[in-house]
Amino acid sequence: MRNALLTRAGLLLIVATLAACETAPRWGQRPPPTQPAQAQPQPQVHIALSEQIDARQGEIDNRIEEHFRAGRLTQGQIELLRRMSADIRRDEQRYRSDNDLSLEERRALSNQLDALAREVSRHIARR
Repeated sequence: MRNALLTRAGLLLIVATLAACETAPRWGQRPPPTQPAQAQPQPQVHIALSEQIDARQGEIDNRIEEHFRAGRLTQGQIELLRRMSADIRRDEQRYRSDNDLSLEERRALSNQLDALAREVSRHIARR
């Protein structure tokens, strides 16, 4: 019985060793990377999202100016909307102080831009 246990244990050890040898790199070969190189595209994604935020704010600012020139916004309304836009830019600069926008910061800016866009539409609809 004892010899049978030793034989089973020895057999398991051999199987485990063979399995490890099968996955180990051969002499002179590099092991396969353990993690795919996903860290590099992330800054590009952050840049793309940051550019989307900037583009969106630029579109809203252009819309404000266009409606002001067309006489659809009063001087008081334009001052309020410009102040809101400046606040968003200030927040964005503060968030970018560490050279990156977190997901939470991007969401906050997006929510602020949504509110500004709604406010522009609300003021335009009044006239």
